[in-house]
Amino acid sequence: MSPQRYTWQAMLLHWAQAILMLWLLWLGWTMTDLPKGAERSAAYGLHKSLGLLMLLVLALRLIWRRRNPPPAALAEGWETRLATATHHALYAFLLLAPLAGYLASSFTPY
Repeated sequence: MSPQRYTWQAMLLHWAQAILMLWLLWLGWTMTDLPKGAERSAAYGLHKSLGLLMLLVLALRLIWRRRNPPPAALAEGWETRLATATHHALYAFLLLAPLAGYLASSFTPY
């Protein structure tokens, strides 16, 4: 009997979001060193667009997870509770980071 697995759609959303997050981190890290001008403005615009895309992918992922529960945990105990708490903290970060960026860009004159 094979263990229950995540669906391919859940795995696709997971890896799409992971790649998007790494791209956003890299872009955010490098764009601040660019000289003022068109290239820097384009980098900031791309970063904002990808941040909004991150929110969309997160919403799709949460909807998918609600309709398709994850596989049952293989064990019970403090490790499972810690893993669940960490998972919830990561979801909170994935929500709060783009919202913080949106609010920061909403209150700047640029």
